[in-house]
Amino acid sequence: MPSPRPAQREAFAQTAADARPVVAKALRWLNSQLHHFNPFVCPDGASQARQTALAELALLGFELQQQENLNAELRIFLHRIQQVLHAAYQRPELHRFIYTGPPQAFTGHLLMWLALPRQLAETILPLAELQKVFETRSVAHAPRPKVRLLELRYFADYAGLAHELPTPREFFESLRDLGQCDPKHLNVPAIYDLTHLVFYLTHFGRRPDAVLQPEEREHLAKTLQALQRPLIQVEHWDLVAELALSQRCLGLPEEMLMTDSAWRALAAAQDPDGTYGAQFLEQLLIEQGMTPEAAAQWAFLRCYHPCLVTVMAGLCPQPLL
Repeated sequence: MPSPRPAQREAFAQTAADARPVVAKALRWLNSQLHHFNPFVCPDGASQARQTALAELALLGFELQQQENLNAELRIFLHRIQQVLHAAYQRPELHRFIYTGPPQAFTGHLLMWLALPRQLAETILPLAELQKVFETRSVAHAPRPKVRLLELRYFADYAGLAHELPTPREFFESLRDLGQCDPKHLNVPAIYDLTHLVFYLTHFGRRPDAVLQPEEREHLAKTLQALQRPLIQVEHWDLVAELALSQRCLGLPEEMLMTDSAWRALAAAQDPDGTYGAQFLEQLLIEQGMTPEAAAQWAFLRCYHPCLVTVMAGLCPQPLL
């Protein structure tokens, strides 16, 4: 990633001041809960929800892998993520799921593969085997939203899989309406699509200008900014964090102005443990008769994602810590 201009360095410093305590608390919680991401230490095993959680963790691990200058604490954190991934992914019932599960699940499993050190991943499933499954199961032709197809291309390119998917620019042109709509008319699924469009087109901020022209990035930033206040008002912390991450990915000098209210709102909403309501939900479930162990597992599945996205927003494309 090119060296930031002076205005961008100043914005980075100001953003970091607001974001650092929020990210640090979320990171401590996530670090303490990493074992919960392994489906095989949980009663429900490799359920869809557990596989999704593991793929989400793999995304964080993969994006951290792409950064060149992680500090010692984050390198240890990345190593712990990879340990959890390896412990789970080496199990045949998980890494062989791509042969029997829905073809749409291939993307998440490819991500788990990518988040491991390449040599280690190849000992579990060689790249040639992934290519074979990709082709024989017609993975690229399985029904999925366009943003999820762009996601597949993003990870397929990093893995080195051969494919004939549209170019990222072609994906952007086909999804341009997402960024041009009146923000008031975007529902929650569409907002998630918009944020993920930004993630993949900018390589999570490492290459903000890889596909998007400066005026396109600025327009997207204004759309994201218009969405921020309504989502804060309804306390949708998952999307508030995703919007902050999206703004960071666009790499504009106005990043601090665009994300300041998001970081302040997240700070106000965040519990002392770094989550957004996990302890309250866990206690409520226990009061309703659930065992403490089951309540902890259920609360984890319901509450990990906003915390995970908060961490990603603080660490990508450049750690604010």
